[in-house]
Amino acid sequence: SGMLHSSPGDYAWGQSGLDAIVTQLLGQLENTGPPPADKEKISSLPTVPVTQEQVDTGLECPVCKEDYTVAEQVRQLPCNHVFHSSCIVPWLELHDTCPVCRKSLKGEDSTRQ
Repeated sequence: SGMLHSSPGDYAWGQSGLDAIVTQLLGQLENTGPPPADKEKISSLPTVPVTQEQVDTGLECPVCKEDYTVAEQVRQLPCNHVFHSSCIVPWLELHDTCPVCRKSLKGEDSTRQ
């Protein structure tokens, strides 16, 4: 009657095996998108101050949707879209594209495969 005492993690692969499979599946899903950006590319993105003109047009960070303030330092991508550094850097570490227009940091349009 010892059959009832085992936990779900004991079946088939065990918990660590299951985790590995899930991780692998997630990895395959992520690999269908653009590759991560180069660390050097990310660090070389210019940091620019937000202008009064940009604030007047209601410019907001496309990632967190918060409005910018005048003279706030933001990171500018080659496509000229700007983001909070703390918003865009984690994204670029996963995807080498602008979240707004999908252009690659390399200057390519990643929608054309």
